[in-house]
Formats: sequence, structure tokens, C-alpha cells
Amino acid sequence: MNALLEIHYKMLEALKQSKSGTLIDIEVVPNSKKESMEYDSWTQRIKVKIKEPAVKGKANAGIIKKFTKLFGRCEIKIVSGNLSRKKTLLVSGGEVENISGILFNEIQRPEFSKQKPV
Repeated sequence: MNALLEIHYKMLEALKQSKSGTLIDIEVVPNSKKESMEYDSWTQRIKVKIKEPAVKGKANAGIIKKFTKLFGRCEIKIVSGNLSRKKTLLVSGGEVENISGILFNEIQRPEFSKQKPV
């Protein structure tokens, strides 16, 4: 299996289908100089680096804004971890297959990729 397919397959560990939509397990890194997203196979979560600080809900608002922009019309809610770096988001109405494809494409964007161009 090639490396990209393996990452996509492993990334599914962070996603779960629920009655209301798709649950996404994330780990937030606030106060980052650069925004990025990557899959962390150790924690089995999507690591999301954001510029907003973890003060007075600013990081949570930044996460909601980022994921709302990413998934368009789907409603995004933090269903657990409001006061923690480890959170679970609900993407209302989203199917795991669609959500995983969008996340995978976002993680593979050149500005988010750790790999250097050949």
C-alpha cells in the first residue's frame, strides 16, 4: 500500500459515524505560528494547529470557524473537550466517507504538508 493511502486509511481511526453525522477526534495546538492539520497515529486524532490562543473560548471559536469553512453548510459542534486540547467535533449530516476525503485533501495541501518537494 502506498504511503498516502496508508495515511488516509489510518486517519479513519479519528472518525466515527453517529446518528447525527460524523464525529471527529482532534487535538488542538493553540498559539501556533502557522496553521496546519496532520494525522497523529499515536493519539489517533487529527492534530489541528491554530493561531488563536486558548483564552476565553478563542481557540474553540477558531476551531469551529476552521471546520465550518472546510465543510461548508454542515453545522459543527464541539461535543466533548470544551476545556481540553483533546476534543470531539460533530459534523452534522456529514458522512464519514465524504468527511474523510475532505480532511485528507486538507492535510495533503502543500502548505500543510511536512514533506519537502522533490
